[in-house]
Amino acid sequence: MTLQVESIFRRNPKNDITKEPQAYFPEKHRMIVNLARMFSRRYDLEVLPSHQKGLWACTLDPKYSPQIEEYVSGEKENLDDLPPEAFNVKQILYDEQSAQKIPMEETIAILRHEAGHVQFSDFRSLIEGQRNTKKEGHLPTSFWWIYEGLEDPRVNNLEGEESFAIEAQIKRSHVNSIQERLQEQPISKRPLMVQFAYNSLYYWLHDKQIPELEGTEVGKTFTEAQPFIDSYFRNTDVEERKILIKKVWDIAKTLERKNIEDEKAKQMLKKKGKKQSKNQSGDGQMTDPEFSGKKGDDNDLSEEESREIKETIEKLSPQEREELEEKAREVVDNEQAKELEKEIQKTFKLKKDNATGEYEIIPQIADERTISRAEEELKKALKKIEEEEKKQAERDTKAGNKPSRDQERQAKLLEKRRMEEAGFTERERKQFLLYQDLEDSIRPHVKSFIELIDKIMPRKNEPTYENGYFTGPRFDRRDLVRKAPLGDEQFFMRQIERPTGEPARLFIGLLTDNSSSMSGINIENARKINIFFAKVCKDLGIPFMAVSFGARAHVIKKFDQNFDSPTEKIKPRLLDATKANEGSTNIHEGIEIILTDMNEFRKKLRESHGLIFVISDGGANAGITGLELQNYIEEKKGKLTFKGFGLGGKGILDYYFGAANCTYPDGIEDLPNKAYLVLRATLIQFQRYLA
Repeated sequence: MTLQVESIFRRNPKNDITKEPQAYFPEKHRMIVNLARMFSRRYDLEVLPSHQKGLWACTLDPKYSPQIEEYVSGEKENLDDLPPEAFNVKQILYDEQSAQKIPMEETIAILRHEAGHVQFSDFRSLIEGQRNTKKEGHLPTSFWWIYEGLEDPRVNNLEGEESFAIEAQIKRSHVNSIQERLQEQPISKRPLMVQFAYNSLYYWLHDKQIPELEGTEVGKTFTEAQPFIDSYFRNTDVEERKILIKKVWDIAKTLERKNIEDEKAKQMLKKKGKKQSKNQSGDGQMTDPEFSGKKGDDNDLSEEESREIKETIEKLSPQEREELEEKAREVVDNEQAKELEKEIQKTFKLKKDNATGEYEIIPQIADERTISRAEEELKKALKKIEEEEKKQAERDTKAGNKPSRDQERQAKLLEKRRMEEAGFTERERKQFLLYQDLEDSIRPHVKSFIELIDKIMPRKNEPTYENGYFTGPRFDRRDLVRKAPLGDEQFFMRQIERPTGEPARLFIGLLTDNSSSMSGINIENARKINIFFAKVCKDLGIPFMAVSFGARAHVIKKFDQNFDSPTEKIKPRLLDATKANEGSTNIHEGIEIILTDMNEFRKKLRESHGLIFVISDGGANAGITGLELQNYIEEKKGKLTFKGFGLGGKGILDYYFGAANCTYPDGIEDLPNKAYLVLRATLIQFQRYLA
């Protein structure tokens, strides 16, 4: 089964390839396989040539295709009997012909997008959404355009969170593509649902609507749905997304009705034109000037003409009105399907429902002959590579070289250098690998959170150069020396705009519960929250301090220390101080230590505000507790705000800090949105205070 997850807003690679490839390219294939698996973080993924020009796509397991198609057509009530793996991507197919021709950067951009859908898209919700739309009496093609307009920007956002370079590459590709679309045909001539989808992409790229749509029905509808669209673009929770897309759909589906009503008016114009054709002059031109030159676009009609058409429709018999409605729906459906068909190529198939005559978009079974052929060629290619590598190894051995050992030595040196940069020793390798895993898990979520904070506390953008590109006007000399011998060509630099400016007049204290009840997933999430805010504070220029507490409190990092400095050894200390190995919970002592440093630091940062984040799974049971602790916290409020991040049952920290100041993230994926919501009001108030 092949599912279309390639962006509807990016064309397939432009190549005039007409001949079948004369030879298979094993080295290029191996590179594409490795990149696709690395980008998707799915090392079990099958990556195969599609043998279809322009076809780059994700595919599900073909054995589940019949059941899904039965569900789409209404023969099957639900998808509950299918296992979760039925909706997991099994393969990525790529066009091996274009892969040989297009620049490496474009290949990487396409693979990143496909891998993004592998990681972040929920195909079950997509299929169920279409079925629910049909039940409501709406066109499935309408839902698909709304879904595409929301999902592609969301996936691109998540992919771009890895680095500014990746984000810039993704957006550059889409800016060019949407510009081409708008030049091909005026946006006002496209179906309203298509206009909405393009407007959504344009808004994601430029933070504003397509100028031609401002003030139109589409523009007003988009503005009404915008809060939900903003939330969808940054959401990582499947259930929340179902709610958000339902809210957007409930607003946007009115455009389908307007499209159908407009088409009914056009149909009536055509009928009136036919009647008047009987009175045409000898040269074949219509003699009635009222309709001379009309193109059937109701937008060109005066209010009086529109009223006349509406009255004419109301005078039709019930059967005539029903026939007019069916004809208008058919035209709108055909137009939307035609637009979709240009984009989805061969990975989805548009099929008319026999009962309704309306288009459905259903997954099609991948060409088994193609897949079989690709797998056979892959085996041959890999065998050829292995034979060549074996011969090369024999030649190297005879020459006294040990390339495999050299590679191992280089890998060990690279790992050693990274350990040293993080402040770990060789004896602490196990701890270093643990820290790397924690850091990798939070990396995709940092950038989206910073973008949200930037909307409240905007910074200036200044031009700078970033490395890591395959081409560019400059290159990094150090990267060149290090990467070129390894065949890595990503040493070029390009100019980007990076947010800079004066540091925010904030300082933050991270207070982490280290009691034994935090063991397991809670302490893991607590560590991730610490690393998450360490990266956020670094980017925003906010000083922060970190302390753990149990029976006693332990300082992990002071305000004037550099979290990334290897000599400070803060990263190893973070892991040592958060082992969930203390017998009691003394929140008060942890707060006291942070407050002492905050009061000292406030002398350096005047007109500032302090935030203390308490990360815990329960209440205090040592030192000051209960009502006394609650009163103590209340006394400290003023130029200081407490926020609770609860890792146990919901409500556990409300007693101390108030429900409005507490949030309970389910995991790191949930953290950015929950943290933003609990901080938003405080930061807005802080900005007003500074103003």
